[in-house]
Amino acid sequence: MPISVVIAGSTGWVGRALVPAVASADDLALAAAVAPSAAGRDAGEAVGLAPAGVMIARTLGEALDGLPAGGVVVDYTRPGAVMGNTLLALSRGFHVVIGTSGLGAEDYAQIDAAAQTARLGVIAAGNFSVTAALMKRFALEAAKYVATWR
Repeated sequence: MPISVVIAGSTGWVGRALVPAVASADDLALAAAVAPSAAGRDAGEAVGLAPAGVMIARTLGEALDGLPAGGVVVDYTRPGAVMGNTLLALSRGFHVVIGTSGLGAEDYAQIDAAAQTARLGVIAAGNFSVTAALMKRFALEAAKYVATWR
């Protein structure tokens, strides 16, 4: 049985890659998509592909309405939305993958408490891009040799 996936931020830079990847995977099922600017459009068509049979919702709450718990919400939205989306998904019985940057230690502590209470998993990796990973690595290497900078 495939894992039900909801993509929040489905028409953004990463969402445009996730929609076809999830839709074409044998072990995943695109259950819903969220993008306020594309609400009411088919998720596949909104990213330039064939229809996926999933209409884009304006909010995560709308997307989750009627879906059975136990799926996964993948959030690639924006810092102002990810916290609310994560807590909503957990309250509705969904595991969460956070790809959005911008959360702080207090946010992660609140998410951890909610996830433990709900007995659900959350993976938070604020930026999956190769460029971001390389820049972080380069900065750590440079810090060994440059004491200060202006």
